[in-house]
Amino acid sequence: WLSFMRCHLPDSTFKKILARLHLHILPHLHQPLLLADVLTECYSRGGIISVLALHGIFHLIQNNNLEYPEFYIKLYALLEPSIFYVKYRNLETLLRLTEDCLKTPLLPAYVIAAFVKRLARLACWSPTTGASIALPMIYNLLRKHQTCLFLVQSEEENSPPSPHNFTNDPYDVHEPDPSKCKAMQSSLWELQVIER
Repeated sequence: WLSFMRCHLPDSTFKKILARLHLHILPHLHQPLLLADVLTECYSRGGIISVLALHGIFHLIQNNNLEYPEFYIKLYALLEPSIFYVKYRNLETLLRLTEDCLKTPLLPAYVIAAFVKRLARLACWSPTTGASIALPMIYNLLRKHQTCLFLVQSEEENSPPSPHNFTNDPYDVHEPDPSKCKAMQSSLWELQVIER
């Protein structure tokens, strides 16, 4: 499989392989970690190739102890406004994979808060279809990781920034690292904007 995936395959074939890799190939390999470099290269390419490589890398992290310290930073970087303008199927695939990767209860609250905040902000900027996919995902993540419920349960003295003046939100939308974006100091005021 390693030699085959290193061949210059047509993009359509390569995408089909990546889409099925985590279910039909990796579980049956004796040394699945040999594909880690290929998947990492794919993940670094951007676009739909990154999205499709995501599940394979996550499979190796969960099942084969692959060490990939920047996995969540790179996943976070994939969530940008342009994703809501790709084919609906690709968007749904990325968000479903993202949700799967965030299900583990071992993730620190700041990681979940950063992803929830990024998704809420993207839902504000996206077309209706994007928001309709992102909002249930936000709900599911908050339900699964209740340590982040403070994002929607702000106290009065710590009220969320006004939707008309979101520049005073401590969350830094341009920060690529979830640990440094200050999502834990923010709130999900974007939900009120979307509601209106």
